[in-house]
Amino acid sequence: MQKKIFIFTVLVILITNISFFRLFIGSVYIGWIANMTYIIAIIVLLPDIYEKIKIHEWIYIGILLIGLIFHSLVPEAQKYSINDSFKWIILSLLIISKRKYNFPSSFYKLLLIILLVHCSIGLYEYKFQKHIFAYTFVEEFDNFESSTQFRAFGLMQHPLYAANILLIIMSFLLVNRNIHNKLKIPFIILGTIALLCFNSRAAMMIWFCVLFYRLFLYKTNLVVTASIGIVLYFFLMSDLSSILLSKITFLGRLAEKGNLSDDSSLTRLASYSLFFNSRWNFQDIVYGGRIIYMPGSDLSLENGILLTISWWGWLIGPLKVILELTISYLCLEKYSIKEKFIILISCWGCAFANNNSFTPFVFAFFIVSYLSFDSVKGKRRFLQR
Repeated sequence: MQKKIFIFTVLVILITNISFFRLFIGSVYIGWIANMTYIIAIIVLLPDIYEKIKIHEWIYIGILLIGLIFHSLVPEAQKYSINDSFKWIILSLLIISKRKYNFPSSFYKLLLIILLVHCSIGLYEYKFQKHIFAYTFVEEFDNFESSTQFRAFGLMQHPLYAANILLIIMSFLLVNRNIHNKLKIPFIILGTIALLCFNSRAAMMIWFCVLFYRLFLYKTNLVVTASIGIVLYFFLMSDLSSILLSKITFLGRLAEKGNLSDDSSLTRLASYSLFFNSRWNFQDIVYGGRIIYMPGSDLSLENGILLTISWWGWLIGPLKVILELTISYLCLEKYSIKEKFIILISCWGCAFANNNSFTPFVFAFFIVSYLSFDSVKGKRRFLQR
């Protein structure tokens, strides 16, 4: 029974984090279903895995519960805090449960189907310059007419989300040693092409660097790899890259002239100034429950770490970010250091480049991908070391 609850909860986590389903079920109902599932899963699984919880995981769960108590004292945070805390807690418990329950080895195929559908929709939207689903931000993005500005949505409610989950799934697929090349390579090619349709500069830069590293630098020493990586990063981040790449229109916003001086880039840089120049009182620092918005708009800061600190407080916020990275790193014990780097930079590197890391969906897709691909059985290897 516990294993069935475990698998069912993973499915609920996966489905409730795909924005497509909210169009038909509604976010209120999907949230209610998710929370009820989380409560049942915590009651059923916790006694069975109690002894397998490590100290840093106890600390993580503890600070989330403390944050929940703090948020109950802040009226603006009360309606969101319970739902958020349930999500983060159950996500950490699913990683712990992996030590006791054997996950179905064929479950990764469901992720590949989602990847196929997500990429296919993205390619269709980009080809016809038209969004299929009426997500919240679609009308805003439909106002763009230039082909270099159009951004597909796929199964997610925002192109940044769409690109991030693509990177997470593809990074696990890229390093997995037990999936045959005939299955792996086509999906990586499809995902790389579809990534261009979502038009997220950070995601494209990270993935191109990851592929370059995996194909050409994987066997080089750390100094050479780091040096080339730094040069490549600053080239892609510079306006020089947009000038040289401006003729390659399929690179979208990555090839736009002045890509570091547009509104999107400046908004990210302004986030730091707005955060540190804001007025902070005792409640904000200790209890959190605050969201900082860009002046004259309803847009939050384009920085997940800063949003996490403002929402969870200056004490819990930074610790929460550090522990999520720690938990992510330690659960990848079967992977080499180089493989861990590819997965973590694809997941969290992309999430920290915007406000994705503020929401649970990044951690959710990381965990679902980890559970799925970690259970794959076989002997075939991709790009033999």
